[in-house]
Amino acid sequence: MSDGIKRSLKENDLNKLILKLIFLILYISTTEEKTKNLINFSSEIHLVIHGSGNQNLLNNSFYREPSKVLVNEINKVSCKMSCELDNEENNVILIFDEMLTSTDSMFCGQENLIEIDFSLFDFSHVTTMEYMLKNCFNLTKVNFGNIDTSSLVNMLRIFYNCSQLLSLDVTKFDTSKVTTMEGTFYNCSSLTELNLTNFNTSKVETFSTFLYLCHELKSIDVSNFDTSKVTSMMAMFHSCFNLTSIDISHFNTSKVTTFRLMFYECTSLSYLNLSSFDTSSANDISKMFFNCSGLLSLDVTNFNTSKAETIRSLFYGCKNLTSLNVSNFDTSQVLDMDFLFYKLEKLESIDVSNFNL
Repeated sequence: MSDGIKRSLKENDLNKLILKLIFLILYISTTEEKTKNLINFSSEIHLVIHGSGNQNLLNNSFYREPSKVLVNEINKVSCKMSCELDNEENNVILIFDEMLTSTDSMFCGQENLIEIDFSLFDFSHVTTMEYMLKNCFNLTKVNFGNIDTSSLVNMLRIFYNCSQLLSLDVTKFDTSKVTTMEGTFYNCSSLTELNLTNFNTSKVETFSTFLYLCHELKSIDVSNFDTSKVTSMMAMFHSCFNLTSIDISHFNTSKVTTFRLMFYECTSLSYLNLSSFDTSSANDISKMFFNCSGLLSLDVTNFNTSKAETIRSLFYGCKNLTSLNVSNFDTSQVLDMDFLFYKLEKLESIDVSNFNL
């Protein structure tokens, strides 16, 4: 028998083996039995996931049932990966044999996940974590261990809709290279505390929807935030209903073009120090204080509105304000100021003599 025929037979046998493994894994992923009743792979099953390493790996359906995931040793982009089932602990262990530079959408939409342990996961070369844990609705715990994120640039919506997270330790995150924190903690609505004091935000350009719907937070320390490069603070604290205080007195907002919805329905805030706010670049400040019904006073005398095109519903529902000085407002570029003072029930008078009406 020729060498070519032998080689061909060996390749056919290998292909058959691979197909059998794939069918076995697909069977496991669709079974309704509990993980403890599934086959325990005592040896690693290696799958080569083709691509750049930024695909949604778990949507390849090699598991559905397990509620906990331990991720060990990520090393490179092209992703040689193994899967083990730990029957006793109800765990799935995923082992990547090559270095990843992206974990974008890696666990996106995995509704069965309850806990993830990243303590052995090598993030040192990862530059982007976009949507990494998006829509993991039942995730309650994430362990990052001594994470190295020194290469990280993109934190877009990492924890988006992780609404059952009870605690989250991100104190080891190195954010010195991060340029976007848009929606990072979007709808982490069960978090009662979040320590961000270590965050280096010197390169961040957007905080849009940063803490959107984090309505169980009562306080958040952002006093160390460098916002000198930020262009968007849209909905940054949107619907943080229980937030009673926040120190933003040092914020550099000279480059911010939109403050739209920034404090939308922060109903428990009684005071905001906006003395450092430079709004000279802003074209949209609509609904910035929408329904901030707990505010007892608000000083916006330093606001420069010369570029503002919409101030719609800016003070809508600030029903406990007894005075409001907007005599400095330049409305020459404003196209929409509807509902500007709507439901300011305790406000007896207001001077708008300088307004372009």
